[in-house]
Amino acid sequence: MSKLLAAALCAAAATAGAQNIPVELRVEPGAAFFVSASQQARYGPAGAAVGARADVPLWRFLSAELGGGYVVFPFPASPDTPPGGALALGAGLRATFRPAWLEAAGHLVVSGANLRFGYELGAGGDLGKVGPISIGPYVRFLHVIQPPTPLQDPTSPMVLSAGVSLSVILGAPEPAPVVAEAPAKPPAKPRVVSASQIASGDDLVVLTHDKIQIRAPTRFETISFEPGTAQITKDSYLLLATVAKVMFLHPEIRRVQIQGHSDSVGAPATNREISGRRAEAVRKHLIEVNGVESDRLEAIGYGPDKPVASNDTPEGRAQNRRVEFVITERADEPGEGPLPPLAPPPAPPAPTPGPSGDPSGSR
Repeated sequence: MSKLLAAALCAAAATAGAQNIPVELRVEPGAAFFVSASQQARYGPAGAAVGARADVPLWRFLSAELGGGYVVFPFPASPDTPPGGALALGAGLRATFRPAWLEAAGHLVVSGANLRFGYELGAGGDLGKVGPISIGPYVRFLHVIQPPTPLQDPTSPMVLSAGVSLSVILGAPEPAPVVAEAPAKPPAKPRVVSASQIASGDDLVVLTHDKIQIRAPTRFETISFEPGTAQITKDSYLLLATVAKVMFLHPEIRRVQIQGHSDSVGAPATNREISGRRAEAVRKHLIEVNGVESDRLEAIGYGPDKPVASNDTPEGRAQNRRVEFVITERADEPGEGPLPPLAPPPAPPAPTPGPSGDPSGSR
């Protein structure tokens, strides 16, 4: 049975690589404890547990799970009692609400010569990453259904296990290039204004001396991404096109640093990594879709290091999850006054020549 489990997990990993489907493989070492008193009296209260599972995404936060685990109680209470152990194999569902997850599964449980049905409930979370491996705690409850059998303990075995979950994702697709869809009807061109001018409700960005700043409050007040990824949502395409327009109209802006920021939920290293990937996704979109020169853009992820609001409230965390466009090099380097308008002022009318030919008209 253990060879069957290993073969099934290897097949899942191979299928993931061939079909480019993200499959999460997990190994879970830990300790095991009998809940029922009769099993404690026979096998002792504590043992060891190890599990191996593969999760394939189904829909949004829901995944299908294949795998199981093995528990062993090597130190029975009586020397005449052999060590106890059970191998559970089955399938179930896992719901992920990062960084936490919940799952439920049905199993076939092999214990000695007995083959029985059981079910398992589990919960855990991800605390951070070491390279590609996610690490976090887990706890599981296994209930083996004991049918009425003569001369056997009628109590259904119940085992609680807890330990460390180590997981890696295989077969994740590379981010596809973002291609802007041509709208059926061209939207009205947004107006870009300097910080000294009054912004109307249709303005998407405000240009200051050191930033191309996303205007708030509007529904465009931040670049948005698909949850947990660096995939830019289509709602942000118009806003990015407006940022590109500012750079086209202001060639004196030589270099812009795209800064990715996050809230403090989760491991700081993980937040810096995804904020950096999101900043790089914005940079690639401006270059490949909007035509901005690559040497005018750079991307960096700060994660939770530069908050603009408190992370103690949902509103504050939402403000901290943002992308900023900071101007790091300019050709003109003006003072602190407002930037010049987008179009040059009209030329003054030519003076009317006087009777004597003097352009001033004086005699």
